Amino acid sequence: MLQTAKTYDELYRNFRWVIPPDYNIGVDVCDRWAAADPARIAIVHLRADGRTEEVTFGALKEQSDRLANVLRAHEVQKGDTVTIYLPMTPEAAYAMLACARLGAGAVCLLSGGAAGVIGEHLDVPHTLVGNLVLEGLLRLAVTDRAFHAAGKNSG
Repeated sequence: MLQTAKTYDELYRNFRWVIPPDYNIGVDVCDRWAAADPARIAIVHLRADGRTEEVTFGALKEQSDRLANVLRAHEVQKGDTVTIYLPMTPEAAYAMLACARLGAGAVCLLSGGAAGVIGEHLDVPHTLVGNLVLEGLLRLAVTDRAFHAAGKNSG
């Protein structure tokens, strides 16, 4: 809860965001909703072909848990960095939540970039993404073969 302050500057200067060490955002944004009402719609996605896809909180939890297990099998663990190179589809949300479940950082790259250029950026020992410097920490990249084979957004 925000502390009271007389001015915005005072509030800004004294603001502290305290995050408990065992906090997992995946629980707050997905699991609690899935437990309370698994049939509730979490994502409405309009696909490129005009179809609308609805994903429930139950399905979101199931799919992100499954992907978290795959990442874990590839030895992704807390503190690792995973690159997500997907179009804006429900699968991208599954990947982000899967990373959050494991305590891994997710670096989401726009799928409009050329694969070769992105590959070059990820191969260097110190990759700059926004203001975040990744110093050889990249563990795994999550992507969609069909998306890249088609050379366009498969979503």
